[in-house]
Amino acid sequence: MHFSLATSRTPLFYFDPNEETSVCFNPDSGDTHLLSTLAAVALSELGDETLSVADLTQILKSRFDAASAGEIETYAPTLMEELSNLGLVKIHE
Repeated sequence: MHFSLATSRTPLFYFDPNEETSVCFNPDSGDTHLLSTLAAVALSELGDETLSVADLTQILKSRFDAASAGEIETYAPTLMEELSNLGLVKIHE
């Protein structure tokens, strides 16, 4: 499976380094979402690219500490499906 941003314009983020969550505004739908840091990083890494789950997992593992690597590998496919359900990413089979 591959993923890309579902929006025609880049979502806007508000990151608070003291929090575990980020606010994401989708300019296409007008919806605002409260996302985990992992989800926000995944979206920001997609940018204009289409990435496979494996590629995105490797990027996320490089951005977070080694202790989280196993959890990221397990959770990445579910995370991307959740972001798709929110209308933030498209799934390409």
